[in-house]
Amino acid sequence: FQHNGPDCSIEGSCPKAIHNFHDHVMETTFEFGSASDLMDYSKSCSIKFGNGGSKAFLNLNHFVTDFVPQKDDSRIVNTKEILEDRLQQCSNLLDGRAVNMMSVDFWAIGDLESVTEAYNIAQSLN
Repeated sequence: FQHNGPDCSIEGSCPKAIHNFHDHVMETTFEFGSASDLMDYSKSCSIKFGNGGSKAFLNLNHFVTDFVPQKDDSRIVNTKEILEDRLQQCSNLLDGRAVNMMSVDFWAIGDLESVTEAYNIAQSLN
């Protein structure tokens, strides 16, 4: 997928294997001023783009919005407990829909890799 690049629906503007992100992906809102805003699931799990949830893939935006990303925010929101809880709560609020992608700041800070691996394994068993 590509996002904010050329319009791949125009013949010859992208290689055939590249697709416009929002043609296939719905995503949650991404305007969180603090970690507590991100953990307000009734708001942070709502779909911002993607035609009311009719797309094949779900991207969970999981970062605190600031002018410049802050490592201190990622140290809070990228913990195992928060990642697992948000994945589960957003899935529940979106009628059991599985998360396919997560957008984060500072992926190497916290437990993202282990949580993502466990989540993917669990999804493959369903």
